[in-house]
Amino acid sequence: MSACEVCGKEAGEEKLCESCADKTGFSRDKPQRREVQPCMRCGGLELIRARIRERSSNDPNVQNFVPFAITYGMSEEFASTFSMKMVPSAAPNRGQPFGKLEAWVCRSCGFVEWYAQQPEEIPIGAVHGTELVTVPAPNYRR
Repeated sequence: MSACEVCGKEAGEEKLCESCADKTGFSRDKPQRREVQPCMRCGGLELIRARIRERSSNDPNVQNFVPFAITYGMSEEFASTFSMKMVPSAAPNRGQPFGKLEAWVCRSCGFVEWYAQQPEEIPIGAVHGTELVTVPAPNYRR
């Protein structure tokens, strides 16, 4: 076990304890999508792997971060002013990210590659701002 880089509490392999990881918005699930190889643009050998996050609050005094993702789940809202019934809302649920993004940055030329985590789980539909585009099979007629 290692110590958290921020507060010194027990952190395990992540280098951040659970409390500090929650505050930063960095997720614990992070399968690597890119092979470790030189930069595709310049051949540089030093790359930075970064999990991307964004501030989720409009209040500048609140520092609340969530993973930057392709899309988010749907939230719920009250059916009416006087109702306790919850109904689906088109507003994104920042607590349910799909396709969390990570970037690989070449330290030599600055080229950036983006990868989405668990792309097979990204929902498709207008409410998510996503559309599935299927590339047609190549036509081998001569």
